[in-house]
Amino acid sequence: MEGAQRRVFQRMEAIITDRRHSAVRILREVAIAERRFESWSFGALPLMSGHGAENPEDFVLNLSRHP
Repeated sequence: MEGAQRRVFQRMEAIITDRRHSAVRILREVAIAERRFESWSFGALPLMSGHGAENPEDFVLNLSRHP
């Protein structure tokens, strides 16, 4: 997720405390100078197999490199 820190934390709190979600993992938390996913809307990631990434963090980082 990207956005103002307070809004990201509020959204993460809502996700973590929602009983429909379990085993939520924060892969990476870092401040950035400019947004990478400005035009993206929220959605689910596809299954990892066949996408050339070893783990979810690599998959997301690879997506950010391709418009």
